[in-house]
Amino acid sequence: LDLVGRKLGQRGGANLNAFIKDVRTTVAASKALYEEQAATLGAAADAVMQTAMRFLGWFGAGKMEMVPLAANRFLEMMAETTVGWLLLEGAVIAAAQKDALAEGHPDRAFYTGKEYAALYYARNVLPLVEEKSRRMQSEDRSPVDIPDAAFATV
Repeated sequence: LDLVGRKLGQRGGANLNAFIKDVRTTVAASKALYEEQAATLGAAADAVMQTAMRFLGWFGAGKMEMVPLAANRFLEMMAETTVGWLLLEGAVIAAAQKDALAEGHPDRAFYTGKEYAALYYARNVLPLVEEKSRRMQSEDRSPVDIPDAAFATV
């Protein structure tokens, strides 16, 4: 709730915009080496931004009950996008470092591992960011619509 209620709006949204800009810079820089993964990271960044705008829409429309229903999911989206961004950025650095080493150098395996970690994450975790955004678009209110009588009484 703190992320959505306070942090998104700090400095007029400048912090979120700076984050998205940094992610998109990595997307652009990594396209040549990792086209598929860069596209997935870019889609995750877009989903984060669209979801942040959805929160603003909920605030403006008085749909405050939607905020706590979606806040944790948004936190997960931000975290997963951040990790994907840093892994892909590391993979680009690792590729350059690995290419500078002679075949058989022991550090090549380390850098190869960095690349594969980014590939796995982009293929298996980052797509979930978009799915979480789609789930939030449905505006499922079922938890707040439970009638009082549906709760057990003693």
